Amino acid sequence: MRRLLLLLAIAALASPIAFSQTADDLFFFGRRGPATGARMTAMGGAAVAGLGDWNATYANPAGLGYLRSRQTVVSGGVYMQGTSEPGYDVDVEAEGVSLGTASFATPIPVARGAMAVGVGYSETANYARGTTDYLSGGGLYTARESGFQGELSAAGAMAISPRAMIGFSVNAPIGHYSFDEPFISGDENPASPAFDADIYGANVRAGLSIEVTPALRLGLTVESPTLLNIDETGPSFGRNEYRIATPWRVAAGFMASSPRALVSADIEFVDWSQARFVTDSPDFDAENVIADRFLNPVLNARLGGEYRLGAVALRAGAAFQPDPRFDNFEPDVIRQHYSAGIGLQVSQSARLDVAFLHTQLGDSVRGSLFDEEGYFLWDVDHAFRSTLQVGMDMRF
Repeated sequence: MRRLLLLLAIAALASPIAFSQTADDLFFFGRRGPATGARMTAMGGAAVAGLGDWNATYANPAGLGYLRSRQTVVSGGVYMQGTSEPGYDVDVEAEGVSLGTASFATPIPVARGAMAVGVGYSETANYARGTTDYLSGGGLYTARESGFQGELSAAGAMAISPRAMIGFSVNAPIGHYSFDEPFISGDENPASPAFDADIYGANVRAGLSIEVTPALRLGLTVESPTLLNIDETGPSFGRNEYRIATPWRVAAGFMASSPRALVSADIEFVDWSQARFVTDSPDFDAENVIADRFLNPVLNARLGGEYRLGAVALRAGAAFQPDPRFDNFEPDVIRQHYSAGIGLQVSQSARLDVAFLHTQLGDSVRGSLFDEEGYFLWDVDHAFRSTLQVGMDMRF
């Protein structure tokens, strides 16, 4: 890992771009959380097999075909990010409020089979955090980051046989990211490379869900590369715009269910070595070479379950996302997500969902790998993010 960091630092320091982009940015802006919405977050995001729920279209739009009534979902949450080192108090680096999801979906009456469509927005990443590092010369470095990335989606699904659904969604990622280095060695940093970035892009997602038996479903999802446009503005360099292409994503999963319970599991393949800066400028050629060599394929895993007791549904889940930035045969770091939640049927048409998600961040490095002076921004193993999300699911 240290050899990788050294190569990335050399490439960035040699770059003539005003605010250097590195291969690390391909992963930083391209990665996302395992789930959206309160119900799916509580279940770890495992939904590739197909569920009749708008939030499940984030995993497989074919699941929308199982929707039997109109649905409106709204959710939001609060988060806290910090570090918790054994023997020390929790150090809170960032906290705030975020929008989880807002959507509407409806079945379409058809003579045979099933059909459904929906539109919505879901937050997929949150960039709020702070960094404090002691430099090699004894000084103190601090940085502050904020922002989000979300997904506007239009999705549809239909039955192609009595036991098979297909689905398709068109997605438009949008977001904003801010970075500032207010202090170095305890003094204000007037030359801080502060900047703001607007993020927007597009991708498509297609899925298949097969009901092998009434108690067993299998699913498959393929997602195209996301073409993201990053438009940066800052006082030290003016404006800098570039585009990145994230890798293809392919996922498979199953769901076993009974009248009271369900268990679902997914595996997702992402080859991060295929992430690229999409530009005619030769300034990015070296970073694309580094991405090809040091960003590796990974397998993301999600597992979740739900148990229903009358009007109450108990949920739990876990998700594991290996960091692709390694130069050995296996990942050095795995981002771990553990979740639990409850659903309460408050009326015949409304359900209140609550989810708690604890994430062990496990980043080898935080944000960009270095600042303009070439300092490495090392993270600590005990960094975490905790999120409490509350949502209302209305069926009518």
